[in-house]
Amino acid sequence: HFDVLIHLAGPRLEAANRFPVPALDTAIWPLRCWREQITRVIFASSCSVYRTADQGGYLTAKRQGEKEAEGGLILRLGTLFGPSPRTRYDTVVNGLIQAIAQHRLYLLYSPRAIRPYAHVWDAARLILMAVSRPDLIGIHDVVCCNLNKEEIVAAARTLPPAALAGFDLAYGKTPDDSGYSGTLSAQFCCLRTVADGIRDLWEQFDEQKDRAA
Repeated sequence: HFDVLIHLAGPRLEAANRFPVPALDTAIWPLRCWREQITRVIFASSCSVYRTADQGGYLTAKRQGEKEAEGGLILRLGTLFGPSPRTRYDTVVNGLIQAIAQHRLYLLYSPRAIRPYAHVWDAARLILMAVSRPDLIGIHDVVCCNLNKEEIVAAARTLPPAALAGFDLAYGKTPDDSGYSGTLSAQFCCLRTVADGIRDLWEQFDEQKDRAA
């Protein structure tokens, strides 16, 4: 018997939509036995469940995972940003700062689409906090802000002029959408902002350049 299951596993959006059955199995298989063998479950879901448009296997997996985790703690994470031991660069904040650091073109899709965001440090901190709080149950958003992508680009352009040299922005030709928002929670309050994440990512790239020199 185990005290708590922290379920973070899940494929990326593109992989989940390409392979919906494995994505669904990854989301729900560990949750199906938790009431019998585990006292509590903490399930890392996504604010993407607020989307009204179909999102394929990824959205199906998250929604089904929430059903299986009912009675436990479900954390709907905003789009995560910020450095980590294995930083992802397929999300807008991280990918944008990578393009700036590499002095290359960044292709922006749906620039006016609003999304909820959260620093990966806050997500980790709040999950660990929840482990020691068995009273926390139900569904909670983990969000520091709701921004459109043009606002994120504007925040990135506050980096020093030398950092922005060689960087350029182009807009992808896809239909725009209004996006979706998350709720800022007092109980699961995020401490770091998108501006903090931009600075943290830039410092990570600076450190990598120093090591390579």
